[in-house]
Parts: sequence; structure tokens; C-alpha cells
Amino acid sequence: MVELESPVTTPLALRLNEACQCIWVDRDRLRSTLRADLGDAAALLDSREGLVSGSVVFVGSREAASMDRTACLVTRALDSAAFQARVAAVAPTIARRPQPTAGGVLGFDFHL
Repeated sequence: MVELESPVTTPLALRLNEACQCIWVDRDRLRSTLRADLGDAAALLDSREGLVSGSVVFVGSREAASMDRTACLVTRALDSAAFQARVAAVAPTIARRPQPTAGGVLGFDFHL
């Protein structure tokens, strides 16, 4: 006999993801909001089909904290003098110029 986990002990986000495939992103509303906020840059939504998921995914606080820690650690590693020195040693001249932002990592794609 297989014993199923009680709903009380199953994290809420997991229960919501298992039970609800009913919340969809309103792309027209998103597009108009982006256009109002970003102007022509809103066209990015149309040119990159997978940029925004079509459905909502619920994330628990533990998973969100883990994602946050991961992003912070990656950023910290990329900002470290040791990493930058190692990359500069093998990078072409154009890549050695100081940059005002860390544009190499603009987003993270986490898969639960």
C-alpha cells in the first residue's frame, strides 16, 4: 500500500501547481502595460516567444529564498576580483574594458 502525503504537510505552492492550471497571463494587457512603461522596447515581448511564461507557477518561500541565494552567489562570484582576473587573462582586448553594469547575467531561469 502506498501512503500519500497529507495535504496539510504538502507545501501550498506545490498543491496549487498540481491542482491549478487555470491562471493564464493576459498577454494583451502585459503588452499594453509594457508599451506604456517601456515604449518601443515592449516589442521585445513579441520578438521573443519564450520570454514570459503563458501560465502562472506558484513558488514556495523556501524555493524563492534558494533562488535568491543562488542569484546572489553567482553575482558575487562574477564580481570577485579573482574571477575577473582569471577572465581578463584569457579574454580578448575588447572584453577587458570595464563595464558599468554586469550585463552578462540579466536573468536566471529556474526550473522547479
